[in-house]
Amino acid sequence: MAGLDLPMVLVPPGEFDMGADHLPDARPVHTVAVEAFYLGKWEETQAQMEGGSWAPTRASTRAGAFADAGGKMPVENVFLGRLSGIPQAL
Repeated sequence: MAGLDLPMVLVPPGEFDMGADHLPDARPVHTVAVEAFYLGKWEETQAQMEGGSWAPTRASTRAGAFADAGGKMPVENVFLGRLSGIPQAL
């Protein structure tokens, strides 16, 4: 990805069974088909997130278990609505 240090891998298309018959909110088990998509090779770090043009507010990335653990720790507790510019950056 040009300009970003975010290695991606292509996940091929396929099908999988989703759901669980023993969980009321996950019934019924059903087959889901997905198209090919790209996924980050590694978890996004806090430093990458805060340094990117799509960076959310600091408060939205520093509320979880890794809040004071440093920039090399994974991003957590980020809500899609707080992110901007991701499609343009990718």
